[in-house]
Amino acid sequence: MKKKYLAWMINGGEINIRSHDFIIQKLSQNFDKIYYINILNLVFFKKQIKKNFLTGENLPYNLIYYEPKNFFEFRNFLKDKKLIAISNFGKDFEDLKKHFILNFLDIDFIQISNVGNIQWSYHANNDKLYTKVKFRLAKFYTQKLVNLLSIFSLVPKVQIRFLSNLKIIENIKKNKIKNFLLKLKLFHAKELILINSRTHDEFFENKIIPSEEFIVLLDSDLDHPDDLMAGQKYTEEEYNTHYDNLKSLLEKLSKKFNKKVIITVHPRSNLDQKKKIFPNYQVFKHRTQEFISKAFLVLFFDSSAIVDGILLKKKIVTLISDILGRLSKDGSNKYSNLVGFYQFNLNEIDNFQDTKVVAEAEKRILLYDKYIFQNISPDGKNLGYKKIIETIKKRFFEENKS
Repeated sequence: MKKKYLAWMINGGEINIRSHDFIIQKLSQNFDKIYYINILNLVFFKKQIKKNFLTGENLPYNLIYYEPKNFFEFRNFLKDKKLIAISNFGKDFEDLKKHFILNFLDIDFIQISNVGNIQWSYHANNDKLYTKVKFRLAKFYTQKLVNLLSIFSLVPKVQIRFLSNLKIIENIKKNKIKNFLLKLKLFHAKELILINSRTHDEFFENKIIPSEEFIVLLDSDLDHPDDLMAGQKYTEEEYNTHYDNLKSLLEKLSKKFNKKVIITVHPRSNLDQKKKIFPNYQVFKHRTQEFISKAFLVLFFDSSAIVDGILLKKKIVTLISDILGRLSKDGSNKYSNLVGFYQFNLNEIDNFQDTKVVAEAEKRILLYDKYIFQNISPDGKNLGYKKIIETIKKRFFEENKS
């Protein structure tokens, strides 16, 4: 009989567990061995593209990195192993062939969707038909295709999907076709289990004590890969105007409220480049959660990290600019509409009223509770990671007792 192992499966070049550090640490404390598998090179005959190495701080001793050179090496690796794999790769066009290949292997897949953020918007940034079709094919239609193919077992189904978005579960159950498929275990995820988000878990597990020391900007890259794919390009003048207005806003707020400004950037951002853009402020990578907890005011365009600020009931302002593409504007508008954040347009910096902005942001904190219930803490006071671990052990690792 094959021995069962838990695995975390990804498809990518830059390998760092930091964004999933909390749940991986918890899993490593509850399972003897965890394979961290990168399927970047998982094709039938093509040679290995590049050898990667797992990086991160405080890597668990029992987390073993494995990167198969091709399908046949991976199949051989699985000869004496049965994997219960947490899938952390997408359903984009580039991932489609990997889903087909994985269907030839005996692996039970689990999915964890517990970020607690608003789901992505799928709109191209220009009116060219080719760009629109290409973007929606890569970001939307392929996801639908993978889900459809799983119904006919042409790609692997997800055995259990843990998710913290209550509305997704409610909408599936309201949809007669989807609910019918779910009951028959023909849906792309055979079972849906509601859990609290990772933000909920980290807040209560780490007993975070908030303060109000800084004005914190969660900066977004203007050259984000999704924006470029959507056809958005900025001129040098637009680029400079955007950051001039942004720095002017930060200066006004810092001076008015006598608070130090902190800039946090996306893990994929070029830190040295950002430091040149913001020479008068401290710029950090991988410390966003820490500084949100210490924020007097949080400013952002579109970032999943903002859920920390929502749970901590921080004053939050979502930013927008006339030069931003539709993709970025949709992200800002969605948070403004669904959570209730006050929104400020950087092009109106000359008419900026600092006290009004902060007062509006504070007033709207009362609106956060609905979002917290639906997306961050929909499962009471339970810790989501404990529910994940208990369910995996019970369903896949405990021997059936007759």
